[in-house]
Amino acid sequence: MSSNALDTTASDAELDSAIAHLRSLNRRAFLEYVLQVGQFLVDRFFGGEFAAVHSFAANKAHSFAALLTRRRAELAELNLSGATLRNYIAATEAYASLPQQTRAKLGLDHLRRLAAIKDVAERKRLGHDAATMQWTREQTTTAVRDAKRAQRIGKKKPGPKSRPAVVRAARAMHASIKALFKLQGAASRLEDGHRAEFDATVAEAMALLRSMVMG
Repeated sequence: MSSNALDTTASDAELDSAIAHLRSLNRRAFLEYVLQVGQFLVDRFFGGEFAAVHSFAANKAHSFAALLTRRRAELAELNLSGATLRNYIAATEAYASLPQQTRAKLGLDHLRRLAAIKDVAERKRLGHDAATMQWTREQTTTAVRDAKRAQRIGKKKPGPKSRPAVVRAARAMHASIKALFKLQGAASRLEDGHRAEFDATVAEAMALLRSMVMG
Protein backbone atom coordinates (compact mmCIF):
# COMPACT_ATOMS: atom_id res chain seq x y z
CA MET A 1 0.00 0.00 0.00
CA SER A 2 1.30 3.45 -0.88
CA SER A 3 2.41 5.64 2.03
CA ASN A 4 0.34 8.44 0.51
CA ALA A 5 -2.92 6.49 0.71
CA LEU A 6 -5.62 8.01 2.87
CA ASP A 7 -6.09 6.45 6.30
CA THR A 8 -9.70 5.31 6.53
CA THR A 9 -9.22 3.06 9.53
CA ALA A 10 -10.05 5.68 12.21
CA SER A 11 -12.78 4.56 14.57
CA ASP A 12 -15.99 6.49 15.16
CA ALA A 13 -14.77 7.24 18.66
CA GLU A 14 -11.63 8.90 17.28
CA LEU A 15 -13.65 10.92 14.80
CA ASP A 16 -16.15 11.97 17.47
CA SER A 17 -13.25 13.08 19.66
CA ALA A 18 -11.80 15.14 16.82
CA ILE A 19 -15.13 16.84 16.13
CA ALA A 20 -15.65 17.54 19.83
CA HIS A 21 -12.22 19.17 20.01
CA LEU A 22 -12.90 21.31 16.95
CA ARG A 23 -16.19 22.43 18.43
CA SER A 24 -14.46 23.33 21.68
CA LEU A 25 -11.86 25.38 19.81
CA ASN A 26 -14.62 27.12 17.87
CA ARG A 27 -16.56 27.97 21.04
CA ARG A 28 -13.50 29.34 22.79
CA ALA A 29 -12.46 31.37 19.77
CA PHE A 30 -15.93 32.82 19.33
CA LEU A 31 -16.21 33.64 23.03
CA GLU A 32 -12.86 35.44 22.85
CA TYR A 33 -14.13 37.39 19.84
CA VAL A 34 -17.34 38.35 21.64
CA LEU A 35 -15.45 39.53 24.72
CA GLN A 36 -13.02 41.56 22.64
CA VAL A 37 -15.84 43.22 20.70
CA GLY A 38 -17.82 43.91 23.88
CA GLN A 39 -14.84 45.42 25.69
CA PHE A 40 -13.90 47.49 22.65
CA LEU A 41 -17.39 48.99 22.46
CA VAL A 42 -17.46 49.78 26.17
CA ASP A 43 -14.02 51.39 26.01
CA ARG A 44 -14.73 53.37 22.85
CA PHE A 45 -18.24 54.61 23.48
CA PHE A 46 -18.79 54.41 27.23
CA GLY A 47 -15.48 55.42 28.73
CA GLY A 48 -14.71 51.86 29.82
CA GLU A 49 -17.56 51.91 32.33
CA PHE A 50 -20.36 49.38 32.20
CA ALA A 51 -22.44 51.68 34.41
CA ALA A 52 -22.42 54.21 31.57
CA VAL A 53 -23.98 51.62 29.28
CA HIS A 54 -26.98 51.36 31.57
CA SER A 55 -27.26 55.12 32.07
CA PHE A 56 -27.04 55.74 28.29
CA ALA A 57 -24.11 58.10 28.91
CA ALA A 58 -22.48 57.46 25.55
CA ASN A 59 -19.65 59.69 24.35
CA LYS A 60 -21.33 62.29 22.14
CA ALA A 61 -18.41 62.53 19.73
CA HIS A 62 -18.40 58.79 19.08
CA SER A 63 -21.96 57.86 19.87
CA PHE A 64 -22.80 54.17 20.09
CA ALA A 65 -26.27 55.02 18.82
CA ALA A 66 -24.70 56.69 15.77
CA LEU A 67 -22.70 53.55 15.08
CA LEU A 68 -25.86 51.48 15.07
CA THR A 69 -27.88 53.83 12.89
CA ARG A 70 -25.37 55.42 10.53
CA ARG A 71 -23.24 52.32 9.98
CA ARG A 72 -26.01 49.74 9.90
CA ALA A 73 -25.08 48.48 6.44
CA GLU A 74 -21.41 48.03 7.31
CA LEU A 75 -22.35 46.20 10.50
CA ALA A 76 -24.67 43.93 8.56
CA GLU A 77 -21.75 42.96 6.31
CA LEU A 78 -20.03 41.77 9.50
CA ASN A 79 -23.15 39.87 10.56
CA LEU A 80 -23.61 42.35 13.40
CA SER A 81 -26.68 44.26 14.50
CA GLY A 82 -27.61 46.54 17.35
CA ALA A 83 -29.14 43.66 19.29
CA THR A 84 -26.07 41.49 18.70
CA LEU A 85 -23.66 44.17 19.88
CA ARG A 86 -25.75 44.86 22.99
CA ASN A 87 -25.68 41.14 23.75
CA TYR A 88 -21.91 41.14 23.36
CA ILE A 89 -21.61 44.03 25.80
CA ALA A 90 -23.91 42.28 28.28
CA ALA A 91 -21.92 39.05 28.04
CA THR A 92 -18.68 40.97 28.53
CA GLU A 93 -20.06 42.68 31.62
CA ALA A 94 -21.18 39.36 33.07
CA TYR A 95 -17.78 37.84 32.32
CA ALA A 96 -15.92 40.74 33.96
CA SER A 97 -18.04 40.51 37.13
CA LEU A 98 -17.28 36.84 37.76
CA PRO A 99 -14.24 35.39 39.54
CA GLN A 100 -11.57 33.95 37.26
CA GLN A 101 -12.12 30.38 38.43
CA THR A 102 -15.83 30.69 37.63
CA ARG A 103 -15.75 32.37 34.25
CA ALA A 104 -13.06 30.01 32.99
CA LYS A 105 -15.63 27.21 33.13
CA LEU A 106 -18.52 29.06 31.48
CA GLY A 107 -19.42 29.50 27.85
CA LEU A 108 -21.12 32.29 25.96
CA ASP A 109 -24.59 30.82 26.49
CA HIS A 110 -24.07 30.90 30.26
CA LEU A 111 -22.77 34.48 30.20
CA ARG A 112 -25.64 35.76 28.05
CA ARG A 113 -28.17 34.36 30.52
CA LEU A 114 -26.31 35.47 33.63
CA ALA A 115 -26.20 38.99 32.22
CA ALA A 116 -29.94 39.23 32.92
CA ILE A 117 -29.17 39.20 36.66
CA LYS A 118 -28.36 42.78 37.63
CA ASP A 119 -27.41 42.03 41.24
CA VAL A 120 -23.70 41.19 41.03
CA ALA A 121 -23.68 39.04 44.18
CA GLU A 122 -26.57 36.96 42.87
CA ARG A 123 -24.91 36.71 39.47
CA LYS A 124 -21.73 35.43 41.10
CA ARG A 125 -23.71 32.85 43.07
CA LEU A 126 -25.49 31.56 39.98
CA GLY A 127 -22.26 31.63 37.98
CA HIS A 128 -20.52 29.56 40.63
CA ASP A 129 -23.35 27.03 40.61
CA ALA A 130 -23.39 26.88 36.83
CA ALA A 131 -19.63 26.28 36.75
CA THR A 132 -19.34 23.75 39.57
CA MET A 133 -22.46 21.78 38.65
CA GLN A 134 -21.82 22.07 34.89
CA TRP A 135 -25.26 23.44 34.11
CA THR A 136 -26.57 23.18 30.59
CA ARG A 137 -27.96 26.19 28.78
CA GLU A 138 -31.47 25.14 29.74
CA GLN A 139 -30.57 24.69 33.41
CA THR A 140 -28.95 28.12 33.49
CA THR A 141 -32.00 29.66 31.85
CA THR A 142 -34.28 28.09 34.45
CA ALA A 143 -32.09 29.21 37.37
CA VAL A 144 -31.92 32.78 36.06
CA ARG A 145 -35.68 32.88 35.51
CA ASP A 146 -36.32 31.63 39.04
CA ALA A 147 -33.88 34.15 40.50
CA LYS A 148 -35.52 37.04 38.66
CA ARG A 149 -38.96 35.90 39.81
CA ALA A 150 -37.78 35.73 43.41
CA GLN A 151 -36.26 39.19 43.07
CA ARG A 152 -39.53 40.63 41.77
CA ILE A 153 -41.46 39.07 44.64
CA GLY A 154 -38.92 40.39 47.14
CA LYS A 155 -39.31 43.94 45.84
CA LYS A 156 -43.06 43.95 46.23
CA LYS A 157 -44.24 45.76 49.32
CA PRO A 158 -46.18 43.40 51.53
CA GLY A 159 -49.82 44.35 51.75
CA PRO A 160 -51.71 44.61 55.01
CA LYS A 161 -52.24 41.22 56.56
CA SER A 162 -55.82 40.08 56.84
CA ARG A 163 -56.95 40.01 60.49
CA PRO A 164 -58.11 36.67 61.89
CA ALA A 165 -61.86 36.25 62.16
CA VAL A 166 -61.75 36.38 65.98
CA VAL A 167 -59.93 39.71 65.90
CA ARG A 168 -62.39 41.13 63.39
CA ALA A 169 -65.29 40.00 65.62
CA ALA A 170 -63.66 41.56 68.69
CA ARG A 171 -63.22 44.86 66.88
CA ALA A 172 -66.83 44.77 65.72
CA MET A 173 -67.91 44.11 69.33
CA HIS A 174 -65.81 47.02 70.51
CA ALA A 175 -67.47 49.31 67.98
CA SER A 176 -70.91 48.10 69.11
CA ILE A 177 -70.11 48.75 72.76
CA LYS A 178 -68.95 52.27 71.96
CA ALA A 179 -72.18 52.90 70.08
CA LEU A 180 -74.16 51.44 73.00
CA PHE A 181 -72.31 53.62 75.48
CA LYS A 182 -73.43 56.69 73.59
CA LEU A 183 -77.02 55.54 74.04
CA GLN A 184 -76.84 54.97 77.80
CA GLY A 185 -79.15 57.90 78.37
CA ALA A 186 -81.79 56.30 76.19
CA ALA A 187 -81.35 52.99 78.04
CA SER A 188 -82.25 54.66 81.34
CA ARG A 189 -85.55 55.78 79.85
CA LEU A 190 -86.63 52.38 78.59
CA GLU A 191 -89.99 51.03 79.67
CA ASP A 192 -89.97 48.16 82.12
CA GLY A 193 -90.33 45.38 79.57
CA HIS A 194 -87.68 46.72 77.27
CA ARG A 195 -85.41 47.56 80.19
CA ALA A 196 -85.51 43.99 81.44
CA GLU A 197 -84.69 42.69 77.97
CA PHE A 198 -81.82 45.16 77.69
CA ASP A 199 -80.35 44.22 81.08
CA ALA A 200 -80.63 40.51 80.32
CA THR A 201 -78.96 40.91 76.93
CA VAL A 202 -76.06 42.92 78.36
CA ALA A 203 -75.62 40.48 81.25
CA GLU A 204 -75.52 37.50 78.87
CA ALA A 205 -73.01 39.25 76.61
CA MET A 206 -70.77 40.08 79.58
CA ALA A 207 -70.96 36.49 80.83
CA LEU A 208 -69.94 35.15 77.41
CA LEU A 209 -67.10 37.65 77.16
CA ARG A 210 -65.88 36.85 80.67
CA SER A 211 -65.96 33.13 79.89
CA MET A 212 -63.94 33.64 76.71
CA VAL A 213 -61.30 35.87 78.33
CA MET A 214 -60.84 33.64 81.37
CA GLY A 215 -60.96 30.41 79.34
